Amino acid sequence: MPTVVSSTAGSDTTLWTTDGEYLTEFASGEAEVRSRVFKGLVLRREWLDPKALPDVEACLREAEGKA
Repeated sequence: MPTVVSSTAGSDTTLWTTDGEYLTEFASGEAEVRSRVFKGLVLRREWLDPKALPDVEACLREAEGKA
């Protein structure tokens, strides 16, 4: 199930997923996004802001603790 990220700003980032032929909003308003493909993978929505990308190593350490 591919997911498309529509980049806006921080917590306003909108995630889309395919639903047959259509795109539907995914994880709307949630601070954490749980992967539907990789069991246990959790991303913080704020990490997806292209204008303020966080430190990758810090994100990986935090994500590892949530798995």
